[in-house]
Amino acid sequence: RQAQQLIEAGLTGDENEEGMDLGAIFNVLAVASSEHMELLKAAFEEKQGKPLVEAVKADLGGDTEEALIARMTPKIAYFAAVLNKAWKGFGTDEKATSRIFGRCTKSELKKVGDEYTRMTGVGFKHAIDKETGGLYKKALMAYLFNSVPGQEDDEAAE
Repeated sequence: RQAQQLIEAGLTGDENEEGMDLGAIFNVLAVASSEHMELLKAAFEEKQGKPLVEAVKADLGGDTEEALIARMTPKIAYFAAVLNKAWKGFGTDEKATSRIFGRCTKSELKKVGDEYTRMTGVGFKHAIDKETGGLYKKALMAYLFNSVPGQEDDEAAE
């Protein structure tokens, strides 16, 4: 039923924003639990013949697209992707990095680290060591790995 509401609101993946009812789309997507979101994505794809995420990418753009994609992506996978983006290229997006580390519990951060490593092939400890510095790095390493940067251990080779 809610997948049909999204389609009726104009979210079709046909790259046509005209006549789209963003309020109706937000009313469906904003309240869905993680479990419900997975069911909604499956039902949308069954009805529309394309993934909900792809429809959002085709029909929307900018901050609206980014917010809805974030809402539809499982938390751990989303945070790993944000860290990957924050750590790509020259420099580090420290605000994005801090938002992730500040929002997650230690056990969630370990899951984010596992997902980050799975996504990128780079060990999470190695990435933190490379992308952070100073007291921030020391605090993260002590908190997540019970280690201090510069000390040799078996995970240093990651």
